[in-house]
Amino acid sequence: MDKLEEAKKLFFDGINYINNKEYQKAEEQFLKSLELIPDKESVLCNLSAAQISLKKYKEARESSLKAILLKSENPIAFQNLGVIEQEEYNHEEAIKYFDKAIACNQNFSQAWNNKAISFSELGLYEDAIKFYDIAIKLNPNLIEAYNNKGDVLVIKKKYDEALLYYEKTILINPAYPHSWVKKGDLLSTQKKYEAAVECYNAALEIDNKCIEAWCQKSLAFVSLKNYQEALNVSNQANKINNNYPEIWANKSLILVELQRYEEALEACNAALILNSNFAIAWNNKGLCYYRLKQYEESHHCYDQAIKINKNYFVAWHNKSLVYFAQKLYPETIFCCDEVFKTNDNAHEAWMSKGSALNEMKKFDEALACYNKSLELEPNNSDCLNNKGLLLHNIGLNENNKNHLYSAKKLYDQAIELNPQQYKSYWNKSLTNLTLGEFEEGWKNYFYRWKDPDGEVKLQFKTIPRLNTLENIRGKKILVWSEQGLGDAIQFSRYLKKLIELRAEIIFEVPKPLLNLMSGQFNCSVIAKGSFIDQNAVNFQIPLLDLPLLFNTTIDSIPFKESYLKTKITKDIEWKNKLQLPKNKLNIAITCAGNKDYKGDSYRSTKVSSFSPLIDRANLFLIQKDITSEDEIFIKNNPEIKFIGKNITDFEDLASVIQNMDLVVTTDTSIPHLSCAIGKKTYILLSAITDWRWGLDINFSPWYNAATLLRKKNINEDWKNLVTEAAKNLPSLNQN
Repeated sequence: MDKLEEAKKLFFDGINYINNKEYQKAEEQFLKSLELIPDKESVLCNLSAAQISLKKYKEARESSLKAILLKSENPIAFQNLGVIEQEEYNHEEAIKYFDKAIACNQNFSQAWNNKAISFSELGLYEDAIKFYDIAIKLNPNLIEAYNNKGDVLVIKKKYDEALLYYEKTILINPAYPHSWVKKGDLLSTQKKYEAAVECYNAALEIDNKCIEAWCQKSLAFVSLKNYQEALNVSNQANKINNNYPEIWANKSLILVELQRYEEALEACNAALILNSNFAIAWNNKGLCYYRLKQYEESHHCYDQAIKINKNYFVAWHNKSLVYFAQKLYPETIFCCDEVFKTNDNAHEAWMSKGSALNEMKKFDEALACYNKSLELEPNNSDCLNNKGLLLHNIGLNENNKNHLYSAKKLYDQAIELNPQQYKSYWNKSLTNLTLGEFEEGWKNYFYRWKDPDGEVKLQFKTIPRLNTLENIRGKKILVWSEQGLGDAIQFSRYLKKLIELRAEIIFEVPKPLLNLMSGQFNCSVIAKGSFIDQNAVNFQIPLLDLPLLFNTTIDSIPFKESYLKTKITKDIEWKNKLQLPKNKLNIAITCAGNKDYKGDSYRSTKVSSFSPLIDRANLFLIQKDITSEDEIFIKNNPEIKFIGKNITDFEDLASVIQNMDLVVTTDTSIPHLSCAIGKKTYILLSAITDWRWGLDINFSPWYNAATLLRKKNINEDWKNLVTEAAKNLPSLNQN
């Protein structure tokens, strides 16, 4: 066999290997052919195609450029260069090469098809459809163009029309598994996951090694929340092809949902070893770190995904979620806006932007974003829930109950769409309680304990929950604090009612409350985390479930006068320490609480806000921590004494308050303590407040000692409330 014949044989062997998807062998044959005859542009073009399939883009580009040097009007070579740019997400450059290929051959249907793909990736869907139609007209049997046009129609939510195109490809070639996969993908988009699995199974009956079908089938099971079956499918796919990065990427996503994060990271790394430029794997790795709350690592992974594909809107959106978790709301909005550059129909990004704007108190803009999201996806229960939260805030800010009623309707819609969306019950409970609808409110409040499967998950697994007040005489009941320190103080009043029924109570409290609560009630008080013999306890109940158990209405709240007492010895001890002057009222003040509390921006202010009281009273700042700005203000205003640093715990704090004439405070744990011991307290509230302070009232249904001073809206200066308090101070003789 002469050199020419041997080169031809090697070339045709390479073509056969490409047809069998054995690209490594194809590359070897083409290279051997070129060793014999180096100037064959047809061999170079096919070599480039094989190298593209092997993701050897540098080598593929060199092969195509060599082919163009041999033949300048070379549509195949230009087509290959366009595909390389596509694979590297450089779609503007890709389009230039496809145009060159089309200029060489106006009837080159594959180039028209690939040009349409890049327009679609750039979000130019109408142009993409136009180019797909040209490709189909030139080649009515070009299955890929039908499928790709179907994909664009899915994005435009023209599902029935898309289905016609997918089914057309099945008619053209019923034995083409990819068409069945496409149909399955459409059904998944329509949330018809069982039907989608049937399509993927049809593809696998045609070709059991169709990795794409395996991948999509596993994702369908993820959508069905059948994560174990999804993992089984991924493991089967691994057995067929362990070197397919998409399988590992899917597996990582499944493992994230199973909360097996270390294994998920390993799966991501396996995908990236196979393809370091695999944007989806970087995205999934970012998701792992996000769930682990390792936010900087998460950002790095999303940045890598975006570096590979700047139009990868999923990574941009996920990055926005990390910023939101970090409370970096302008950065959240920036990422969402990057999503819209590529996909203005990304309803989840509109929802995320709305949530960030809500946190920034830009309510009108937030509402517009939620409405846009719901316009795109009307049945999104999460967005309905979030819009409900926003309307709740707007209702408080505008003192308009109608918005609160609208919020409840939105929660109901969310629940109707997703009965297991228990956070909507929880959010509805806060609106119920704000409106004084205690009967329904306490029932919905209980949903905070339900997991996604509807199981009630309490702190102690082996102790039965206390569900009734019948026959509890002599029963040992563990009551445990579950939320903030203020909540523990406010609802501890219910222990008296349990004790009146002759129950034996163990009260578990946060350690800062241990000394305060010890001796308050005829019960045992232990610090959170202390050993408890669960076998010796008959029932458990979270503290804030007691109002439900006692069927509390707004008119039946117990012990409004006072229910906690201070220790006389401690009172005397602090009286001697404080040496309070008698020339003015002595007022305890607090301006800020737990900065990690989600709503802290609504309830905290600066010490300088209390300046209207400086000339009217002796002020004692009793909170534990202050900011550097507050520290400077106090240094320049020595009339305010910062004594919080000298207060050990809440027992000390109670005695300090007992020695004062009254308390003026923002919404922290302090007013709960001062009111619980019966000390007159002015509570400064933003327009947007916690449910327990109701709506548009200046008294508290929980505490007779409280006077509520409210902002007219969230932008009003806190000093206005302090000025109002200053005008209404009791006379010195009255105290």
